[in-house]
Parts: sequence; C-alpha cells; structure tokens
Amino acid sequence: MKYGVFVWTCLIITVLAAPRGEELLFRLTPKTFVLSLIGHLVFGAVLGYLMRWTGLNVRPYPADRAPRSSRG
Repeated sequence: MKYGVFVWTCLIITVLAAPRGEELLFRLTPKTFVLSLIGHLVFGAVLGYLMRWTGLNVRPYPADRAPRSSRG
C-alpha cells in the first residue's frame, strides 16, 4: 500500500502544481480527493498481494545484505 500512497501523492502534487492540472486531469474536490486515495490504496494493496502470491521479489538481494557503497 505504501507504493499506492506514493503514486497518489505524486498525482495530487501534479494536479496542484501543474498550471492546468485540474483542467486537464480532474477537478480536485473533497470527493475526488478521498476516492482517488481509496483507489490508490486498493492499487497498492493488490500489487503487494500479487507480489507476495507470485513470490516475486523486486530486490536482487536480501535487504540486510545490500552491497556497501564504495563512497563514504
């Protein structure tokens, strides 16, 4: 779900920051704000479920064994 929230946050920033964001994408009202968040929460949850169900791992190595950076 974190991924869905990240994508949703970028969407809201785009709608607010773009000069014609609301005109080209959608008008931001309390209703569209909440519904878009719910949709992206579902999106993130489904992706997470599918990743776990299929056994896919986006990391090529375990998180605790990440290679050390040669810088600093």
